[in-house]
Amino acid sequence: MKRNMKHRILTSLLIIIGFTSCEDYLDKAPELGLTEEDVFAEFESARGFLDQNYDMLEDFHNWDSQNIRNYNMTSLSDETASITDNQGLLSLLPLNAGQWLDENNKGEVGWDGCCGTRSPILGRAFKGLRVTNKVIANAEMIPNIASDDLNGLLGQAYFLRAWWYFQIIQRWGGMPIFDRVFSPNDDLDLNRLTYQESSEWLIEGLNKAIDLLPDTWGDAQYGRATKGSALGLRSMVALYAASPLMKNDLNSIVNNGYDLGWSERTAEYAYEAIEYVKSGTGGHRYRLMDGDEYENIFYHETYASDEELWFKGDVGRRNVR
Repeated sequence: MKRNMKHRILTSLLIIIGFTSCEDYLDKAPELGLTEEDVFAEFESARGFLDQNYDMLEDFHNWDSQNIRNYNMTSLSDETASITDNQGLLSLLPLNAGQWLDENNKGEVGWDGCCGTRSPILGRAFKGLRVTNKVIANAEMIPNIASDDLNGLLGQAYFLRAWWYFQIIQRWGGMPIFDRVFSPNDDLDLNRLTYQESSEWLIEGLNKAIDLLPDTWGDAQYGRATKGSALGLRSMVALYAASPLMKNDLNSIVNNGYDLGWSERTAEYAYEAIEYVKSGTGGHRYRLMDGDEYENIFYHETYASDEELWFKGDVGRRNVR
């Protein structure tokens, strides 16, 4: 009897400790294992929290010796070419035979990266939306944050939120507006927007990013989004919105021809981006490279060429040219 009583007391204590531990755990930001108060107690930790987004970015042309058949969704055509030369035609046979769905570590469907450490793009996109929305909601409450640091932090958050939202809508079509961090108690029966409506909201965020982001970062912050990155992405977003298939409502898929209004906006945004590059505003590194530099525009591994407005880089570490 005493033994049973001791067993019950011990079990009760373990349950209480378990509930306490769970309660403490649930108070922490799942992305870092810290409380949100800790994350936004200072600028450096908040920036580190946001920087998860850079590590989650897709690099379509990254490959390694273990995964040399690294083709992607943009290669789904009969005349596709392999982006690596190690296996040539053999790397395309499963794709062109319609077996690419079974390639669980290639392309986007089921892709988990070279080492099983990453989720598909859409999974990362929704995580990125949650992280960026937390930063946007809390950045201004960071104690003693300098105005330049605040602008840079918010500018990157708005840009990265737009980037992830763009990844979602170009694959799934118009979506609800994800402008806040949702809780389990929120009404999640959200109205789905058309592709154009989603694009309008996306561009609103990019306009904020354009106003807030710097023209360039110091060498130690190489790889962060800049004003030029946001200008380039805005043009790309408008281009997709002008596409014939994007003119559909939520109930049909037909070719409605190019949207004239969005086409004009695409040209306008592209012009603004090009003029910005040509202006050299703020000492940015962007420029239109000469023809004799063509091989250095696309074919490089250790740096981004001067024509690349947005690229996946090692944030916080200057790549050596």
